[in-house]
Amino acid sequence: MSRYWPASDCDDILPGAIPQKLGTFSSQWYQAQQAQADKHKWMIYQYQWQGETSELSNHGKQYLTQLASSMTQHTPLYVESSGNPVLDTSRKEYISTYLQETLNVSNVKEIQIQIDSTIQEGLHGSEVSRLQRGWGSAQSRGNTRGL
Repeated sequence: MSRYWPASDCDDILPGAIPQKLGTFSSQWYQAQQAQADKHKWMIYQYQWQGETSELSNHGKQYLTQLASSMTQHTPLYVESSGNPVLDTSRKEYISTYLQETLNVSNVKEIQIQIDSTIQEGLHGSEVSRLQRGWGSAQSRGNTRGL
């Protein structure tokens, strides 16, 4: 038996040690990714505002209306940080007012609106120039109907 399992390979394993269950570490990684993805479902991004103002664009208003219809009492909303604390505070107030006055959300004071930054990585390398040239658009696939 010793020729198949040399004693030196097992010196650091304590007698009776039980290995971790399968998936112990990959499950933690998956749960962290899922939590971050869930947070991004409730994020209002920079491109949904009208430039460097505290006014939502039409797309941003539609998005916030959609979020409001599926929010529960304990659902936090996140606003992507602009890097300007005054603008971020103004945007939080705008969302609170918009939810209360325009969408008639009654429990606005209970909804947490938080300023947060995204951890999404920007585009790097060859995909940037391809996207700038229109790669992935309808025209680049040979569709000339203007879709």
